[in-house]
Amino acid sequence: EPVITVTDDALAQILELKAKEDDAEELCLRIEVVGTQGVDYLYDLAFATLEEAVEGDSVAIAGGLPVIVPAASATSSQAMAWSPWRPIRTTVSSL
Repeated sequence: EPVITVTDDALAQILELKAKEDDAEELCLRIEVVGTQGVDYLYDLAFATLEEAVEGDSVAIAGGLPVIVPAASATSSQAMAWSPWRPIRTTVSSL
């Protein structure tokens, strides 16, 4: 099961934003869980290069777009307040 999935609508929005960057061809999406607000997760989304991924990070491909999920976001108890023993699974549906 993938760490992350991206809906077609969200992918279109991400690719549109990415295309406006000077180094668009080198960029992928980086998604990090930065906290919670009630039962909702708070995310930081940014463009990065694959070279910025470090050992333990998850790298998935969503619609041809590489997506980095830092290791701490994929497995931390912060990311999974309801179950700290399971990796995060999330869907990006809009920006």
